[in-house]
Amino acid sequence: MQAKLCTLSLLAFILIFSACQKGVDVIDPPTKTELLTDGSWEYTAHTVEPGIIENGVTITDLYIQKDECAQDDVLSFTSTQTFTVDEGDARCGTEQILDSGTWVFTNSQDNISFTSDGGGVTEFEFETLDRDELILLKMYTDNSINFVETITYTSID
Repeated sequence: MQAKLCTLSLLAFILIFSACQKGVDVIDPPTKTELLTDGSWEYTAHTVEPGIIENGVTITDLYIQKDECAQDDVLSFTSTQTFTVDEGDARCGTEQILDSGTWVFTNSQDNISFTSDGGGVTEFEFETLDRDELILLKMYTDNSINFVETITYTSID
């Protein structure tokens, strides 16, 4: 009987200890909505494959092609399915909010669709969505060539 009690106590200790590990959502993992809306996301990388040819040069890193003031833009989501793109600390122009609109999950929450207040609609596939990183894929065809843009955001909250 005492051995059974020790075994049960040890098992309970292991379960409690493993459930309290930092950064691990053992019992109730967050939903995709919670992950998106828990904080803001800073634009940190942007690539395209295959590369785009401009003036005889193949460009795959679109992030470094942007002005420095655009490299810190911030994407924010609300649980009521709205989004904003904020200029960030380094400003390129006079407007702080660069874009806003609504968002919805599509394709069984594997994709996200943005509808800008200006009317444009853009759909992305999730490559990564966790507490630290949001990586979106945009796929399109131009002149019979299939392109994949990979846009990376890092959590700032």
